[in-house]
Amino acid sequence: MIRSFSAVYVPPDGFLGRAWYLPVRPGVPWFYHAPRFERPPPTPAVLDATLDPPLIPLVGWARSQGLTTGPSCAGHTVTPGAAGTVWRGLLADAEAIRGDGLVLADAETGARWRWTDRDYRLPYPSVLALDRDLHAHERAGLLPLSGPAGALVRAKRAARRVPWASADVAGPWLRLRVRAPSEAAQQAAWGALAAELGAA
Repeated sequence: MIRSFSAVYVPPDGFLGRAWYLPVRPGVPWFYHAPRFERPPPTPAVLDATLDPPLIPLVGWARSQGLTTGPSCAGHTVTPGAAGTVWRGLLADAEAIRGDGLVLADAETGARWRWTDRDYRLPYPSVLALDRDLHAHERAGLLPLSGPAGALVRAKRAARRVPWASADVAGPWLRLRVRAPSEAAQQAAWGALAAELGAA
């Protein structure tokens, strides 16, 4: 089966509908992705291995309430030089893809794929374009929840009481969001949400 992978940065709102793959190589990690199609949702064990630490208490609370969680991200600060480091890794990956292939591991199953494409080109024209993409979504944290209405109402009310937190609805999902002005405030806001819900 031919897989069509992409290295384009995907903000948290775009996580649903994608399957995720990490290159099997040393250096900075960068998730490649492909359409999810009809894959089953990841098992709790797989999900737990990929969770950002600030979200762990909230995901535990969600499970205790019978809620399902969607692909999430706590939101991260873009450190100085991050785009350059990622860029160098993507350049090396591109050489591998055009050569003997880049080995990618499925983040959910561990299955490996060797991706080769003699005509592959990076999706960014420059490191500055990559940097703009990263900064546009800096600290855009997201935790989607679906399930029993009572628990969703509690989560929505908690978000109203926490600075930098908010909640909105998209289809079956209540999306808890945190976007704070600093990394410390970002983590504190997730912690405050957990405390509001008795999950801390």
